[in-house]
Amino acid sequence: GGAACTEVAAALDRLAGTYERVEAAKQMEATRLEDRRLEAMRDLEIERMRVLADVAISTSDDTQTPATSAAISTSADTHTSVAAAASGGLVGGTSTVDWAW
Repeated sequence: GGAACTEVAAALDRLAGTYERVEAAKQMEATRLEDRRLEAMRDLEIERMRVLADVAISTSDDTQTPATSAAISTSADTHTSVAAAASGGLVGGTSTVDWAW
C-alpha cells in the first residue's frame, strides 16, 4: 500500500512538472508569435505610408502649378520625413503621423 501510493505521488509530481514546463513553453511561443505579428503590422504600416507618400508626390508632379512648384521641389525631403516618421511613429499598430492631404 504505502510504497505504491508514494510511487503514484512521485509520478504525479513529475507529471505536474512536465505540464508546467509545456505550458510555460506554449506561453513563450505565443508571446514570440505576437511580437512577430506586431512587427509585421508595423512593417506593413510603414510600407503603406511610403506608398501613400509616393502617390502624393507622383500626383503632385502630374498636376504641378506655379502655386505648388515650391512644395514639389521639396518632395524628396517630404518623402524622407514621412519615411522617418513612419519608422518611429507607430503606437499599437496605428500611425501617429497626421496626414493632411
